[in-house]
Amino acid sequence: MDAQGNRFKLKSANWHGASGTWNGEGDPAFDINHHCGENSYNLPLGLQYVPMADILDSMEEAGLNSVRLPFSTEMVKDTRAVQDNWVAANPQLRGKTPLEIYDAVVEALTARGFAVILNNHTVKSRWCCSVNDQNERWNESQTDAEWADVWLFMVWRYKDNKRVVGADLYNEVTVVASSYSYSAQGLYRSAVVLWTIQIGGWVMTSTGSPQVSGLGTVYSPKQTLIC
Repeated sequence: MDAQGNRFKLKSANWHGASGTWNGEGDPAFDINHHCGENSYNLPLGLQYVPMADILDSMEEAGLNSVRLPFSTEMVKDTRAVQDNWVAANPQLRGKTPLEIYDAVVEALTARGFAVILNNHTVKSRWCCSVNDQNERWNESQTDAEWADVWLFMVWRYKDNKRVVGADLYNEVTVVASSYSYSAQGLYRSAVVLWTIQIGGWVMTSTGSPQVSGLGTVYSPKQTLIC
């Protein structure tokens, strides 16, 4: 529901890139080694080619009202300033870190009236998801506690922006059948931890997976819905 109590139906785009586009083989500096030849430089895709305002214009023209904005844990922790050519069409972003650019994208989206759903898509900044890319699960290349700490950091970072409305906890959890119970319970247990820190009304989701049925669940403050 919106602030007036009216139903708010999400009509969303997925603006990927900040979760990584590198395929995992070859030099990441070369576009050919990225998914579909698209090198995002671990930033929301396209900032080297198109002014951000134009990207938002195209979303408005498509009738969208919300954006799922993936990120990687690695991106959040990267303190290096981006190279100028990575944001060539958006010179106002020069000299910023990837996370500061993610901040700027969130601010621009919400200032335009879009609702934003944050999505911890990957741990490592690379295209997912296979069974050996270190992104199979939220705790594949980090601990449950480290993953929860990243979400705590992101929640507190955006808690005052009322148009940041959701946390998509992790993308397409990949596990073998024998580890289903452990992985599913671990994700839900961590979700409960996040719930108890008073996420402030955000909707919490975890993207479903063909390997693990039942993980495509949406948590909201008043009810639980199965996707």
